[in-house]
Order: sequence, then structure tokens, then C-alpha cells
Amino acid sequence: MNSVERVKMILKGRGIAVSKLEKDLGFSNGYIAQLKRGSFPADRLEKIANYLNVSTEYLLHGESENAALPEEDGDVMEIRDAIRDNPALRALFEASVGLPASRLYEAAALLAKYKEEQN
Repeated sequence: MNSVERVKMILKGRGIAVSKLEKDLGFSNGYIAQLKRGSFPADRLEKIANYLNVSTEYLLHGESENAALPEEDGDVMEIRDAIRDNPALRALFEASVGLPASRLYEAAALLAKYKEEQN
């Protein structure tokens, strides 16, 4: 499997349209479909890896300690289903894609504080 196919597989598994990735990263519409060789320039590969929260090594070869979690992981499947089935969770997920981990932890802390105040 080449890196373009791997990116498409990850996007499909996460319920993210290729066009959304292209738009979010500032690529032209249809850019990924036009890649005939099945590989990305290094700068774009890195942007895509950061967006998907995987390593460039995983996108290139399918191997990495930071690789996408296996589909058989029950927690991952439950989270995926919850995001897919709840428009508010989906919006929250889409807003968080591509943010650095430090910002995600800040957002999670704010949500936890808000939830605590509501109880």
C-alpha cells in the first residue's frame, strides 16, 4: 500500500472526507486524487501526518510506534461510533483535528471544569 492509499484508508476509517483534509491543509481541491505516483512531497507528508496524528514513517511504510490504533480496539471503536452518531461530538472532533496535543489538553480541562460546574 502506498502513502496516498494509506492516507485515504485512515480518512475513511475516521469518517473524514479527503476534500476536508485538502481544505484544512490548504491543498487544492482534488490534489490527492491527482497524485499518480502514490506518494507525497516531504513537506506535505509531514502536514498530513500531523493532521492525522500519525508518524510520517507510518504513512510511508505502515510501521511505527505512533501508528494508528488497531481497529479491533474496543475503546477506539466505541469512541468512533460516539463521534459519528452525535453531531455535537463530531463538531468538537472536527474542530480539534490538527491541533497540537497541548491545546487539546487545555480544551479537555476546560470541558471538565464546565462539566463539574454543571453538576
